[in-house]
Amino acid sequence: MSVAAPLAIVNARLVLPGESEPVLGALRCVDGHICAVGPDVVAQPGDLTHDAGGKLVAPGLVDFGAFA
Repeated sequence: MSVAAPLAIVNARLVLPGESEPVLGALRCVDGHICAVGPDVVAQPGDLTHDAGGKLVAPGLVDFGAFA
């Protein structure tokens, strides 16, 4: 079984519980699980980093209104 490299999605507008507006920040995933999300999260050495370019990211939501 192969383990994926940790992933960091940076420069994202995050939809977070308790916030009325999206917050600029980052999200990190390790072993396929979200381990950190927020405005103070930064990519760590060895992370596969993706720049979201200010796009909306909704951590934990599945099928955000997309239908096949």
